[in-house]
Amino acid sequence: MFSIIISEKGGAERRQSFDQFEVTVGRVQGNDLVLPKGNVSKRHCRLELVDGAFQVTDQNSTNGTYLNRRRILQTTTVRQGDRIYVGDFVLRIEPGAAEEDLAGAGPGSLPIGAGPSVVAPPPFPSSPPPPTAGVPSSPLQPQPLSPPATDGFAQPVAAASSGLGAVGVTTDERPSEISSRRDGTWAEPSEPDAETTDEALVSAVGAVVDRVVSKTSPAELNSPLAQRRVETLVDAALRELGAQPGIEADDVRPAALAELLALGPLSELLEDPSVAEIAASGAGYLTVVRGSNRQLSPQMPFCGTGSLDRAVERLCVRDGVALSPAERSVRRELPSFGFSLEYVRGEFSPHGSLLHLTRRERVAATFEDLVRAGTVSRTIATFLQQCVAGSANLLVVGQARSGAAEVLSALCHCAGGRVLALCQDRELATSDGRVLCLNDSRGQDFEATFSRVAKMPGHRLVVDGLVQGGRALATLRVVSEGATGVVARLRARSIERGLAQLCAQMAVAHHGLSVTTVADALISTFDLALEVARLPDGRTRVVRVAELGRGDTLPVVGHDIFGFNVERIATGGAVEGSFNPTGRRPHFANELRTRGARLDTGMFARAARAPYPAS
Repeated sequence: MFSIIISEKGGAERRQSFDQFEVTVGRVQGNDLVLPKGNVSKRHCRLELVDGAFQVTDQNSTNGTYLNRRRILQTTTVRQGDRIYVGDFVLRIEPGAAEEDLAGAGPGSLPIGAGPSVVAPPPFPSSPPPPTAGVPSSPLQPQPLSPPATDGFAQPVAAASSGLGAVGVTTDERPSEISSRRDGTWAEPSEPDAETTDEALVSAVGAVVDRVVSKTSPAELNSPLAQRRVETLVDAALRELGAQPGIEADDVRPAALAELLALGPLSELLEDPSVAEIAASGAGYLTVVRGSNRQLSPQMPFCGTGSLDRAVERLCVRDGVALSPAERSVRRELPSFGFSLEYVRGEFSPHGSLLHLTRRERVAATFEDLVRAGTVSRTIATFLQQCVAGSANLLVVGQARSGAAEVLSALCHCAGGRVLALCQDRELATSDGRVLCLNDSRGQDFEATFSRVAKMPGHRLVVDGLVQGGRALATLRVVSEGATGVVARLRARSIERGLAQLCAQMAVAHHGLSVTTVADALISTFDLALEVARLPDGRTRVVRVAELGRGDTLPVVGHDIFGFNVERIATGGAVEGSFNPTGRRPHFANELRTRGARLDTGMFARAARAPYPAS
């Protein structure tokens, strides 16, 4: 019989006793231990008593299971004093039954065959004895100054025992306030040495990795046949390094093998659906962006020298196209993993390679979705659908995560025929699968390829990211050659700012072009420009629908046809406003009507508006 002490973040402790060898933990009924919180999965983890030792196994939970603030990747032994973190809950296993539990226990409450005469095996693995006096030890191993105190389990209470197989434990049973780190790992105010322990673990893993790398070749590390030899070298390196306080071999060994033989910390992160971005710079620095709120969170970094480079090379090989030795600044899509990769190494980053992985999110939206969300009005949605039906060339302007991708997807959805989409960090999609995503990130002649696909009958082009590479010039050329119905996206804060930057960049990149020439080409290419923004309350709006024209101080300006007018900021921060026509009729309205678009020109008339009532 054993008990689990459950403490919830900000709450008191409670105890639950069990007389079985396996306990399932989850959010819903049917689990042995039910923890009803949203950040706990339906079937979160499993606790088992195997050969006298408790073990914890994560069951593919969304937020993960953590043992002493570290996410577990496999079945892990639970030692005395260890804390298991499940969502907002902290679990501690207490072997044996408390007196109050046994007082009311009947004959059927004990496991079959158990009784007073049965001697249970020790519930936690015993720690190695302290070093014998006079026996040389590792310089990293601290020597106890006095015999350690015990707590009744013949285990040291303080961190007097050392060794890679043991950790210090404490019997402090006082409830403590648990605080969550930004990445969901746990930190306790009562353990001020947590960061020191993390740094020591990183140092230990790095030392093991570097020792093994010095005794092997790159070809050997990438050979499946060499796995047994690498494991032997890792074990030998652990013995050479000796014991380190607060660090377990069970933590060092798998982390070192992951860097030597696999993708290191990337393996887990690439499979985690909550991970939006991953950034790494050499050894020791790894940052992860999780969730839609884009919160930064520290993770266990690459520890060994060159581990990041080996992981990126393996990542590209697994995706199907290996890195060339000459590639120093790389940008490519990894469709097998669902991420975009940006990688800098060698002389461009002599003090450590740089890696940025961005998840390619699948975006599928319709204009009906946008109207319900308040992104556009019904009138604007109708107008844009008629523009698409009339094969107008449209430019969507918006920053990252502004909602511009959703607008692109809605334009794809209402387009007839097949859509060829050149995407940057998101995959556009429709419910009927008419979108085919292209890829220009692997060095092919993009302009020639783009020109060929633009001539395919029954196909429309969507270009996400005009500024990147030769996309802008290629788009202008295919339109000048007769392509219609082209939709492009420019990543910028406003129409004027984005087009001014684009004109300058194209003029610099192509010395035969002037800013004025580029501006005239853009004005003649795009019939309409849409400016999309995310307001302070987090909601997305198409704040402007405009025609392009020449400006007095700027090369290109937008002449608004529709605009979103902010009327007030409501209690709670919600931005309230309305979509209104400016009274300007677009120049291409007649052209759209000749192309078959059923355009009601009355939608452009400025409506008489009553004054907004004073609050």
